[in-house]
Amino acid sequence: MRFGGLLCVLVALSSVARVAADESVPNPEFDNWSRFKMGTSVTLKSSSEAMGTTSEVLVTTTLVEVGPDKLVVAMTSVAKANGIEFKSPPAKRDVSKTITLPKGAK
Repeated sequence: MRFGGLLCVLVALSSVARVAADESVPNPEFDNWSRFKMGTSVTLKSSSEAMGTTSEVLVTTTLVEVGPDKLVVAMTSVAKANGIEFKSPPAKRDVSKTITLPKGAK
């Protein structure tokens, strides 16, 4: 009987510790994107030159879905080097409203 009571206390304490370690906080990426309309996009251009070869990469991120607890962004990229163009297919990524901090993070 005594062992059962001790076991219940240990289980309860481990549950409290787990909740404290899994603290959810607002996701700044969600907060930023949620201020814009669906279809909004941002394009980042990067150019470089090395040993006489010029290359350029365009990465476009587009807001494709907006919901109360998550949104979806799609990223595409186009790389150009030596006159050859390489396109990537869209890669979608979910962005949740909150994120869980790792244990020990503040």
